[in-house]
Amino acid sequence: MSFPILLLVLSVAPVLFLLIFVYRKDSYEREPLPLLLPTFVAGLLSALPAALMESVMSLYQPADPVGASFYNGFCVAGFCEELTKLLLLSWLIWRNRNFDEYFDGIVYAVFLSLGFAASENLMYVFGQDSFLSSFFTGSMRALLAVPAHFLFAVVMGYHFTLAKFDPQHRTRHLFHALFVPLLLHGTYDTLLMLSSALGADGGGVTGLLFVAFVVFDIYMWRWGMRRIRALQEMSQQQHFDRSQPFAGFKWFCLLLLLLPLSGQAQTARGEAPNPDKTRMLIILNCSHSMWDAWQSDAKIKVTQKVLLRFLDSIAPHDDIEVALRVFGHLNRGAYTTRLEVPFAPDNNYALQSKIRTLVPNGGNTAATALTSSLNDFPTTGASRNIIVIITDGIDDSDGDICTVARHVQLSGIVVQTFILGIGNPDDFRHSLDCAGTFSYLPDEADYTEALYDVFRRSEARAPVVLQLLQNGAQYETVTPVVFYNHATQVAQYTVLYCSDGIQSPDTLWVDPLVEYDVVVGAQPAIRRDGLHFHSGDANNLSIEVGEGSLRLFHSAQRTTWPVPQYDVLVRRHGDAALLFRQRMGERSQLCAGSYDIDILSQPRMHLDNITIQAGNATDIELPMPGLLNVIKPRVLSDGVLFVDRDGVLEEVCRLNPNLAVERLVLLPGKYVIVIKPQNSSYQKEKTHRITITPAQITNLNLTE
Repeated sequence: MSFPILLLVLSVAPVLFLLIFVYRKDSYEREPLPLLLPTFVAGLLSALPAALMESVMSLYQPADPVGASFYNGFCVAGFCEELTKLLLLSWLIWRNRNFDEYFDGIVYAVFLSLGFAASENLMYVFGQDSFLSSFFTGSMRALLAVPAHFLFAVVMGYHFTLAKFDPQHRTRHLFHALFVPLLLHGTYDTLLMLSSALGADGGGVTGLLFVAFVVFDIYMWRWGMRRIRALQEMSQQQHFDRSQPFAGFKWFCLLLLLLPLSGQAQTARGEAPNPDKTRMLIILNCSHSMWDAWQSDAKIKVTQKVLLRFLDSIAPHDDIEVALRVFGHLNRGAYTTRLEVPFAPDNNYALQSKIRTLVPNGGNTAATALTSSLNDFPTTGASRNIIVIITDGIDDSDGDICTVARHVQLSGIVVQTFILGIGNPDDFRHSLDCAGTFSYLPDEADYTEALYDVFRRSEARAPVVLQLLQNGAQYETVTPVVFYNHATQVAQYTVLYCSDGIQSPDTLWVDPLVEYDVVVGAQPAIRRDGLHFHSGDANNLSIEVGEGSLRLFHSAQRTTWPVPQYDVLVRRHGDAALLFRQRMGERSQLCAGSYDIDILSQPRMHLDNITIQAGNATDIELPMPGLLNVIKPRVLSDGVLFVDRDGVLEEVCRLNPNLAVERLVLLPGKYVIVIKPQNSSYQKEKTHRITITPAQITNLNLTE
């Protein structure tokens, strides 16, 4: 093999290796090569504008070598190169229909960035004076520079994807898509430039810089791999083939001595469950106002074109069914609505045929159409039901759409309602947010994008990492947690939270369209109401439980009779409602706070304002009861047992007249027994005073 060919292979091989790696990772719905190849070529060509920007920025570098290292690392190389990549990525990919999965952002960013890295490789390798210098440069770049550009692209693609699919935080994610790769790139280059600037004169500082570089490189690999796994798990399709990277990747990492795979920290994420079938009901305004001109044609014509294109794109998805309800199309001037195409598998042809033949004719009855929509959803089979209302906002009816939408939401049949507004913004005299998620669409491009966004959101699941905390640290517990639908108060998800206090908790995948009330099964229950979870980043739900424990027990004294294990009633301090019941000797978990306790002994014992502290065990020792034997005369007698509380008699129990000997287990204290033979006068009554001592037997002979 000639030297130029060897150098060419050395320049291109690591790029191809990482391209294949990321392409294989996108294993469910791979991106089309006719789009990936131009993206790679754009990366190759992007080296030219980046070099021009760098040459201008280099004119202002400081004279000091250390300052120049920081300036060149962050401002020249980091800023110019990452900005060029992000602008090209946005221009090529942002509005492309193939950018429809979470993992796609990483794929396109990597292809673009590795094109840039390949261009740099060729310039550096073939720009050396000798073959040995070229070979050394190519080898070092294969081990360091090319993987670095790969990792910068992974981080950029991660935040670029979140900006695409999380419009509420789009500005923040786009800023991170530039700033975080810039920070990593600048730190990477600055460490290398400082080492080169100090050279042998740096002594120990150069060694410290080398250690810092190795630690930073390990950190980048771990961070990059976590971002790849995160977007795989949050992918819209939720069916990725999670095959391991081909074996060469492991040896590549081992060769770098930067990231042994066995040491990778595993992210505590659960597998995203297969989504249920989604049923999307499109409620379309076909009133006479839809003939008005908008954009390239009449509003109805633009709508037909957008809907037909949308239905074509979702036709391959067998986990979604679409139905069509239309209003304002039947008779001129009439306010009517009808379900034109019901839910059914493979009804795409029927939907498109009906949409093509729609002719605006009557008036706007959006509220009436929404009222009728609940009967359009089948009652058989589990599904996520959503409604998409397409209207121009010109409301001819007197129906209260907000009241109707509230009724629809409370029915529990529909998860979410989306309203897409087209036409003149002045026609939307008031916001339709009360009826659902309202979006005004100023042009056709936004119209198409909004429909795809609804589809993506209907398919998405939101990852929720639930953590129960004790004094800010992970809590070791087994506790049920229930996620309720905030509107209907129907339980949506029930999980048994299990944590050993060391391993990270698992991930729960929930429907991001639902607002939740989360109830932790502590004593008393802990609620977090009105929670929203997004399908972008993992939603960290940390709830401070703050539990302590409570145990009531008898003092350790021996008895010759079985000691009853009394029931213990626990209430919140000052609240008459029963919180829970436990037995003597049992240990129960309670949230920190003050409690009132009733022990169902004879007589009943009340403990007021007992304080439970988080993380502490509260043990309450009670005196051992004593045993009272009441030996009764042969004459049937009635009797009452009182406890003497500082002169105030409190009834404990009535004696059983049919028992010759009655055994009573009583708490220590002073007691009074009043005995009266049946059918006798008060003069026959006898009063006996006794004292019960712990763990002792007291005999009371009434025959004497």
